[in-house]
Amino acid sequence: MLGKLNEEVKELIEAIQKNNNEVHEAADVLYHLLVLLEGSGIKIEDVMKELKKRQNGYLIDKMKNMKVVFLNFHQKVAGDLKDIIQHKNR
Repeated sequence: MLGKLNEEVKELIEAIQKNNNEVHEAADVLYHLLVLLEGSGIKIEDVMKELKKRQNGYLIDKMKNMKVVFLNFHQKVAGDLKDIIQHKNR
């Protein structure tokens, strides 16, 4: 999974440099990061708490707005990860 996240980060950097498809690539990075976190037993809520400790107005305001989106997405990723693990164990 780390390799996939690394690949997606590279693709995002290229997309930003080329000013092309950045949103799609950013979504890929977030998706694979959440899969990695879920698979590693790291809760998005704990990440949010850590970000709050580092609080600066802009970042925290943005992250608060994104929290609901992340939590909903986290549930989907958890389901996807469960499906991947079940498929792998067949």
